[in-house]
Amino acid sequence: MPRDGARPDAEKIGLNRGRRSVAVDLKAPGATDLILRLADRSDVLLEGFRPGVAERLGIGPETCTERNPRLVYGRMTGWGQDGAWRDHAGHDINFVATSGVLHGIGARGGPPVPPLSLVGDFGGGGLMLAFGVVCALREAASSGHGQIVDAAMVDGSALLATLFYIMRQEGSWSDERAPTCSMAGHPFTVSTRPPTIAGSRSARSSRSSTRTCWPPSSSTTSSSSASTTARTGRGHGRSWPECSGTAPATPGRACWTRPRPA
Repeated sequence: MPRDGARPDAEKIGLNRGRRSVAVDLKAPGATDLILRLADRSDVLLEGFRPGVAERLGIGPETCTERNPRLVYGRMTGWGQDGAWRDHAGHDINFVATSGVLHGIGARGGPPVPPLSLVGDFGGGGLMLAFGVVCALREAASSGHGQIVDAAMVDGSALLATLFYIMRQEGSWSDERAPTCSMAGHPFTVSTRPPTIAGSRSARSSRSSTRTCWPPSSSTTSSSSASTTARTGRGHGRSWPECSGTAPATPGRACWTRPRPA
C-alpha cells in the first residue's frame, strides 16, 4: 500500500489478476439481496468478517445455503467462530505467536523473526481455507450438498507446525530457538561480511579468515576433535563434511558438528 494510505487500483494488485469483480456497499439498501442473488448461482462464497457480522448483514451461511444447497460457504477469522478470543482484534503476528510457531523462527540466542505473512495469513489462513473449499467442492460434485468451511489462522499456523511439535514430544526438539537443522539451525555458514570482488585483497584475506562451525566449537576444542565430531555427526540421517572451528572459510561449504540426539 502506498505510504500516503491510498489504495492502489484493483487491476494493479497481482493477486487480482484475471478476476472479475464488483464492489458492493453491504450497508446500502438492496445490497443484501444482490449478494444473495449472486450466491444463488455460485459454487463458493468466501467471507472474512468477524464472527457474527455476516449473520447481521443477512448473508450468513444458513441463509445462503438454504437458498443454494450446493453452495460451499468459506469463513476466515483469526481466532475462530467461537471461544474467548472470538471478538478480539488481531493480526498475522498475533496468531503466529499465540500458536507457538513464532518462537521457533529465528537465530540461536536472538529474537523471533516474523515470517512475513506466510505462516499466518497465507499458510495457516488462506491455504487451509482453500484446501477445505476444494475438498467440499469435490464432495458437492457427487452429493449435491455444499458445506460450511471454517478456517482460523491461529489453528492453521499451529497445524503447519505439527511436525515440530511431534519432534518436541519425542525429545528431538527443545524450546531453545534454532536447536535443529530444520528450525533455522541449518548447517550453512552465514556471512555478515560485505560482498567482495573476486581477486581483490579483501577477498583473498577473507578466504583465510577464521570461520566458526555450526554450532560454534568451544575455544578449548582442538581442530582434530572438532573434525572427529563432524565426521560422526548426523543431520536427519545425512553425514556432513568435516570441518574445524578454525577451518579456512570456503564459499558454499557446510559443516555439522553436532551429533543427532539418540
